[in-house]
Amino acid sequence: MSKRMTTRVILFVLIALLFSSQVFASTSLLRVGSRGIAVSNLQTKLNELNFNAGAADGIFGSGTRAAVIRFQKANGLAADGIAGSATMAKLNGSTTTEPTKPSKPSPQPPTTGGQAPITQTLRQGSRNGQVKTLQQKLNELGFNAGGADGIFGSGTRAAVI
Repeated sequence: MSKRMTTRVILFVLIALLFSSQVFASTSLLRVGSRGIAVSNLQTKLNELNFNAGAADGIFGSGTRAAVIRFQKANGLAADGIAGSATMAKLNGSTTTEPTKPSKPSPQPPTTGGQAPITQTLRQGSRNGQVKTLQQKLNELGFNAGGADGIFGSGTRAAVI
């Protein structure tokens, strides 16, 4: 075999490996720390199904993990926050269910429009209806604050930032 032919064969094998790795990468597990178009597609699909994964930025962080867990719970899957083959099959299937509704929140004082107006400075550790309103608004705008439970924790802080 000539030197030129050997170079062509090696080049062909390298190109084939490159394309096969991209095919296999799309079927791998997606978990916290994963990045790329597969994560972006996952986030988009979760958002379309109202599981609020936040911005479809292609970065699998805590907000995406929380959305995956909500989806898994709603669909009778192991709720581990990892999008493996079973989760992806269910996500891409046409028989997914709506997200589970959060447990009934603690009673809040009556407010106009069902939401407490924000009249004070809220910070991590705050607990009240105004925090819940903030969380609902952040989630509506696509900033994943997690469940609107009225507790200003690290998830709410991250969404505000």
